[in-house]
Amino acid sequence: TIWKPIFEDWFVNQKDPALHSSAGYALRKWGIEEPDLPKSSPTVDPPQWQHIQQGLTLIRVNPGEVERLPPHGSLVLDHAFQIGDREVSNATYTTFLKATSYGTPEQLRELASYENRDASQPVGGINYFDCMRFCNWLSDETGLRSCYYESDAGWRFKDEGGFRLPTEQEWEFACRAGTKTPYSFGYDETTLTTYGYGFFDPSSPLPTACGSTKCNGWGLFDLHGNVAEFCQRSESEPLKEQALESLIPGFDPRIVNVRGGAWGIDRNQNLQSHANWQYGVSKKWKGNGFRIARSLTSDSGTSN
Repeated sequence: TIWKPIFEDWFVNQKDPALHSSAGYALRKWGIEEPDLPKSSPTVDPPQWQHIQQGLTLIRVNPGEVERLPPHGSLVLDHAFQIGDREVSNATYTTFLKATSYGTPEQLRELASYENRDASQPVGGINYFDCMRFCNWLSDETGLRSCYYESDAGWRFKDEGGFRLPTEQEWEFACRAGTKTPYSFGYDETTLTTYGYGFFDPSSPLPTACGSTKCNGWGLFDLHGNVAEFCQRSESEPLKEQALESLIPGFDPRIVNVRGGAWGIDRNQNLQSHANWQYGVSKKWKGNGFRIARSLTSDSGTSN
């Protein structure tokens, strides 16, 4: 196709993250391998997207305010941050497991036992502690300070500039991309299969590959369905890691909110931009995954 070199150039050099992401989406749909990306984004101050190690791309989200339909009030973001353009894949998560002492043979077998085990699909069957460990590993891999640390009292969070989970406010603000409608693409639920992957598609026995549906207006994929995404807890007390079976009656009352809805499980209203629900921090379910985020401390973008 005559468009191939044009879209390849946009994917590598386009400064706008939505055009960068859309070009990659088009190449994947055409069955064309994406060109290799540089480890830094196209020159623009500040950088609007950045490709890092392990094949992950970060989108910059700037402060602002977005109106929401009643009964939801306006959503205000007072800081800039970066967020993964898609959910963490099985391939990337397996790299983490194999590179760390956390990646025991038991962990690898457990990951492979879940249905969504294709390398390109989002990782599932993990809990909040797994997400924290992954973020710390990625921070270490990229020369950043970890945001999660473990003491005798349990796990604590301190934003040190490394990788972490997005807060609920950040997740929804990035998902909406300036829209006030129920979905990032508007009102029309008949187009959900174009932008998302969930209950509305009964032929979907498994999650789809990360980034295989259209992105939102800011270049983010996988926001409506695929796997539900853990968000950063607002509570400050330390979290002791406990096996779910050791809790009575097998229920963890320490909760974390998840966003986005999951494949083959949730009804359309659970895939809307504002929708959230809760899980115990120790619970592992095949429909729960995550994406990464990182605070920005200056207008220069990332330090990496």
